Amino acid sequence: MSVTAVPLQPIEKGTLTKLWIGVALVLAAGLALAWFTTRAPGDMSNASASTFLAWNGTNSDVETTPSGLQYQVIRPGSDTGATPGVNDVVVINYTLRSLDGEVIDEGREATLPVGGTFPGFAEGVQLMTPGARYRLWLKPELWLPEGIEPGTPRPPQLPIETTEVMDFDVELVEIISETEMMQRLMEMQGGEAAEGAVPVPPPAPPQ
Repeated sequence: MSVTAVPLQPIEKGTLTKLWIGVALVLAAGLALAWFTTRAPGDMSNASASTFLAWNGTNSDVETTPSGLQYQVIRPGSDTGATPGVNDVVVINYTLRSLDGEVIDEGREATLPVGGTFPGFAEGVQLMTPGARYRLWLKPELWLPEGIEPGTPRPPQLPIETTEVMDFDVELVEIISETEMMQRLMEMQGGEAAEGAVPVPPPAPPQ
């Protein structure tokens, strides 16, 4: 059996170096593409509300409602199917952050009337059942008070600029129906009245 020798061309000086540089450039391009397609919301902290929400809505675990509210189910609640109505009161744990992660406000076991909160916040809470934990993103139109338009100078009572997105982390602890809340208020008022009543002295004994 004969073996035919295949002549090999001599490798030009510097060819291997050029080859490794080419491989490194391809890898760097791949890593950059992966970073840009998977980067976290914190990297969009300077983006406009519309740009951030357009990006955020592409995440598979983020839902967008017809109003433009975006939400993510971090933990589902009870399977009872009970969700709060607009006239109910909810007990919640919440944290409000700006898009760069700064904590603006937070509360534990805060009692709030659903219909007395921001429209976007009320919409999001009404999707939850007790025990659920959601993340809510509210565009300016869903949290600005009536009469204030996005882009107008920020009034002192607002925590962020009128062009920014509100980022809420919300846990629904309890739902208190309108009827139950009225009963609790009546009981509290009755107890306060009893505590504040002036004692009536006994009648004087007959002379």
